Amino acid sequence: MTDSRVAAVDQLRDVLVTLSNALASGRVADVLAVEMSLAAASRSISTEPIRLTADERRRLRDAILDTRIALMRCRRLGQAATELASCLAVQPSYGRSGALVTAAAPPAFESRT
Repeated sequence: MTDSRVAAVDQLRDVLVTLSNALASGRVADVLAVEMSLAAASRSISTEPIRLTADERRRLRDAILDTRIALMRCRRLGQAATELASCLAVQPSYGRSGALVTAAAPPAFESRT
């Protein structure tokens, strides 16, 4: 029972490592390709309570810690990508009076001929 839980947590860690590598590469297609694997690995984690021996607890704890590290790396890379995208996005402009100038839609004209 515990071996399957450790295997499930290890599988989730492996998928998170793949996701972090995809995030680091900057290739959107690689990030999107991990989506189904991540969903499957997340679903495989059981939340049913079980009794564990000290050795089983240690192995499961170690697997969970490794998975948390992989998750933190994904979060940091995702946050860095978000911040980079916001820096590269068009920044708001300010007019002569110091007020924020918003891009207005061109005026619409109705014409009947």
